[in-house]
Amino acid sequence: MDLKNFIVDIPNYPEHGVIFRDITPLLNNALAFKTVIKQLAAYAVAQKATVIIAPEAHCFLFGPGRGPVSYATNLWFIPVRKAGKLPRAVIDVKYSYEYAANQLEIHTGDLQPNDLVLIVDDVLMMF
Repeated sequence: MDLKNFIVDIPNYPEHGVIFRDITPLLNNALAFKTVIKQLAAYAVAQKATVIIAPEAHCFLFGPGRGPVSYATNLWFIPVRKAGKLPRAVIDVKYSYEYAANQLEIHTGDLQPNDLVLIVDDVLMMF
């Protein structure tokens, strides 16, 4: 199954020069979604990941503890959120990309020194 067939390119969104890759058709196809989860889980196991991290709510579709990849691999899940969304002490990092700058945070102590992290993100996913 070629999963690229389930990703629609939207040119000039949200800003001129940016190509938005809409994964909604992938989420709307049970077989394609199951294939993605199997591939991500197999990759996590092959990489010997000990924890799954996913930034912001839209990526929790693929990563969360009760959701597909963490569930399929039996790995811990750490949410990465935008600034101000987590209630306890945080570690943060600032970043920028084509059309914006932002800051991401995780709770202090969520990661341990020997953790091997798999970051699951709809923008970073490659098939």
